[in-house]
Amino acid sequence: MKSNGEKFGVIAGLTGMASGVSTAITASVSANLSVSGVWMGVFGAVLGISCALLGVLARYLMSKNGESDVALRK
Repeated sequence: MKSNGEKFGVIAGLTGMASGVSTAITASVSANLSVSGVWMGVFGAVLGISCALLGVLARYLMSKNGESDVALRK
């Protein structure tokens, strides 16, 4: 059974990657129209990757906390 922290981390990571991909797709379409679209795409991709990394980090930290909680209960 996964802890709430792990679920939160997975959801945050997936949400970040999904938003990054969707922003990149939208920006690549608008990039045909303007140069600022390229920067939107870069920004969206960076934002998505950083959100995904935050999700992974949160999951790692929560799992460490979860393990220490189990150790304390024994």
